[in-house]
Amino acid sequence: MNTHNIFEKNTRWHKRFLDMAKLISTWSKDPSTKCGAVIVDPQKRVISMGFNGFPAGTNDDSDLYQNREQKYKRIIHAEKNAILFAKQDLTGCSIYVWPMLPCTQCAAAIIQSGIKKVIIPEISERNKVDRWGEDFKETQKLLGEAVVGLLVIGIIKDSDPEEIVENKEVKHNIKECTTWLPPEPEPDPPGFLGFPKIPLP
Repeated sequence: MNTHNIFEKNTRWHKRFLDMAKLISTWSKDPSTKCGAVIVDPQKRVISMGFNGFPAGTNDDSDLYQNREQKYKRIIHAEKNAILFAKQDLTGCSIYVWPMLPCTQCAAAIIQSGIKKVIIPEISERNKVDRWGEDFKETQKLLGEAVVGLLVIGIIKDSDPEEIVENKEVKHNIKECTTWLPPEPEPDPPGFLGFPKIPLP
C-alpha cells in the first residue's frame, strides 16, 4: 500500500474540514474574533457545527458585542455550540477548530464529550499568541492529561496558498509548527508555542 497516497488523502480531508470551520466562523457577529468548529465522526461524516455567538432567542444587537464585559457574560464559544447542537454521543469523534486552539473551558467540554482529536490551523496572527498564549498552554495540558490528540495543520504561505502540510515541520515567523500529541513523561525539545514535538503514529 502506498503510504504517500494515504498521507495525501488524509491531508485533503483535514483541509476540507478546516475550510468548513473557517467558513462557519464568518457567521459569527463578534467583530473582534470569529471562530468556527466542525465535529466529524471516524467515518468523516459531519456531526455538528458551531460558531461563537449569543444564545438562541436572546438579544443579538451589535452594541452588546462592542461591550466587552457584556459580551463575555453572554458569548458561547464555537466548540461548545457545536457540542451542544450535536445532541448525540461524540465518543471517538474529531473537532476541527478555526482559527486557534480552544480555550481551557472549551477544552474541558471537548474532553467531557468524548472527542478524541482536536485539529487546528497554524496560528498566523501574532496578537492571538500574545493574548492567549498562557491559556493555550493550559489547554494543551488538559488535553494531554485526558489523552486527547492535537494536530496542527500548517499552511504554506510562500508557495501555493492551497497547499498544507501534515506531520511535517512548517517554518513560520512566530515559531516552528508541527504535528504533536499530548506530552510523554520525557518530552522532546519545545516546538510550537513551546509545546513538545511528538509525532503522530
